[in-house]
Amino acid sequence: MRSTLALLTLVVALAGCKREATFDERFEAAREQTKKTSDEIQAELDAKAKSAAEAAAQASEAAPDAMASMPAIIGA
Repeated sequence: MRSTLALLTLVVALAGCKREATFDERFEAAREQTKKTSDEIQAELDAKAKSAAEAAAQASEAAPDAMASMPAIIGA
């Protein structure tokens, strides 16, 4: 009975041990996290650039035409 209990305890203890990740596994996890962060930053920058371009387009449409206010000079 004692030997069975000792063997069972040993098996449970070994089953609970987890091997340490290899360099390649840690590198891959870090690469995936970096890629995810990079994609999030790029999406944010793209959204800001699109918003700025739309604002610039609206501003240029709303601006008065400089040539329209100078017909007398051009026609002279």
